[in-house]
Amino acid sequence: MILTGPKIRELVDAGIYWGGKEREIRIPSLRLDSISTKTIVDSRMNYIEIDPYDPELVGPNSVDLRLGDSLLMYRAGLEQHQEYDEALKNIGEGIDGMGSEALSSTQPRIANKFVASHVLDMKAKVRTSYHVKIPEDGMILWPGILYLGRTVEVIGSSKFVPIVEGRSSVGRLGIHVHVTAGFCDIGFRGTITLEIHVVHPVRIYPNIPICQAYFLRPEGEIELYKGRYQDQVDPTPSRFGIEKKK
Repeated sequence: MILTGPKIRELVDAGIYWGGKEREIRIPSLRLDSISTKTIVDSRMNYIEIDPYDPELVGPNSVDLRLGDSLLMYRAGLEQHQEYDEALKNIGEGIDGMGSEALSSTQPRIANKFVASHVLDMKAKVRTSYHVKIPEDGMILWPGILYLGRTVEVIGSSKFVPIVEGRSSVGRLGIHVHVTAGFCDIGFRGTITLEIHVVHPVRIYPNIPICQAYFLRPEGEIELYKGRYQDQVDPTPSRFGIEKKK
């Protein structure tokens, strides 16, 4: 069952009000004439957490999420982007995992694409990545390159399942906001890493509404997410080769 916009507002507001506060909850009892209670410290995750929250971004059955001010690119993607953007010729690298690789300008090219040394290995524990700040006056994205972005908003819930999809107006510009990862596990909390790619050159800007999230009510016993991307903030590269949390 999908939540409506008014229900999303109600649950976000309840989380803002009750989050961090003590309240009493009822405890099931085998005795019909007995009611027991206990005091808990409530959490915004027991409702729907969206932070920062702007109620004006809530629609009929979803909430718009805005694009953060940074992108992450893998090595092959960055060097293809540098063919178009001189401003990114000198950029520092970050390592997701352990170890490092030196960036060489003499790597052999095939049609502006790099050979085996630039191929992403799904099982690798080390992937060199590069963070790029999106200027206020915008940045052009180019076809054939994967850009990992993030939402401004942290979202999550221990009671509902967030699903992230692109917005119609954004899709009509030829911008895809995710490849496969639009599904958030119940209990996940963090910004959403967006797998952005475009079908033709498009200029993007920070803080624009880039995608939307809707929420599903689960059925059955709930097991909360405890995975590798919990509490992520920056655009987060793949951690496929890193052991899952138990």
